[in-house]
Amino acid sequence: MNNEMMKSRNLQKVSAVLLSLSLASVGTIAMMPLTSSAYAAEAVVISNNVSSVKIDGKTVKALAGSNGMPLVSLRAAAAAAGAKMTYDAKTRVVTLSQGTNKAIYALDSDSVVVKLNGSSIGERYEAKIIKGVSYIAVDALAVPFGYEVSTNMASGSVTLSSEGQNDLSIAAGKLSSTLANGSTKVNIVYPVVSGLEKNESEQAINAALKGQAQQFLKTAEAAIAKSNGPAKGDTYEFYTDYQVTFNKDGVVSFLLGNYTYLGGANGTSGQTGMTFSLKDGKTITLGDLLQSNKQADSTVKGLIESQVKRDAAAKGYTLENFKSWTQGTTSYLDHFYLNSSGVTILVPLGSSAPSALNVLEFSFSWQQLLKNNSNPLDAYRM
Repeated sequence: MNNEMMKSRNLQKVSAVLLSLSLASVGTIAMMPLTSSAYAAEAVVISNNVSSVKIDGKTVKALAGSNGMPLVSLRAAAAAAGAKMTYDAKTRVVTLSQGTNKAIYALDSDSVVVKLNGSSIGERYEAKIIKGVSYIAVDALAVPFGYEVSTNMASGSVTLSSEGQNDLSIAAGKLSSTLANGSTKVNIVYPVVSGLEKNESEQAINAALKGQAQQFLKTAEAAIAKSNGPAKGDTYEFYTDYQVTFNKDGVVSFLLGNYTYLGGANGTSGQTGMTFSLKDGKTITLGDLLQSNKQADSTVKGLIESQVKRDAAAKGYTLENFKSWTQGTTSYLDHFYLNSSGVTILVPLGSSAPSALNVLEFSFSWQQLLKNNSNPLDAYRM
């Protein structure tokens, strides 16, 4: 069977019991329950009296969303972003095209899922329909098109801006497989960087990103060979996707996701982060960024455990649960991605964790992670 829930990016910042939030839009198609948005979750919760959002300097009327993010008209947001908007009445999806990026918004009466650049993995966001107008959470525009979201807590205003981003282009590459057929679906999408001054830096970044995708495809093909293919009437699925979570100060950071379905009740999803210096194309580790903190690993572990303990009731699991699920983890610096406020640590979970949870996310500011006021990205500015 096709497990739609697992094909929606499932980076858990919420309870093991998935939150059921009300979404909306323009059409009627089958969708899965809401899961939390990885990138959006690090955005600041705003005042309920927000009245407008600025998108690249253009003001768009906004409504308050139930999860703290404002909602804007999909059509108005597209116009402000300079994106071409088309609607397919047959499939009931809206497509926004901006530069090399194309996002598909699959909508129904109470959900919206966004898929970027041909990916088969979707991201779920809050939305509403009011008097026939579809309103989407601002992160449904910000995430796929790489806008930085900033919030003025005093005024409740929210700004989406591409100002100050690195001068580069990011498009989608795709891998094919000879094993793909009617009963085995393979859609391997990965980011491709272009426009850098140093061709060798560009080549190094793209080689690493493609290598990550090739490794997943190799693992997928091995799994197909080992199982002798899907049973009659069943389907195997192997998908990847990506998000650009940070693109400033000579650094670009990606969140890479994947999904595997080999029959049965559930598929499995995985996530990792990759961060690069545009100067030389080298991969940046979290240890590189936190080198001024000699106890970085223990600092991160302490912050994570404090956050788990503090938010236990809201998250639906305890510190004891967390320690059990991560038993054997030797470092909390291995998986991360950058965002506008700092860094998000990805903590993979072991087999003892509930099947709905495969990785937990914890976002921290640089001030929390470093003992001084230095900016760890200063060394990478071009």
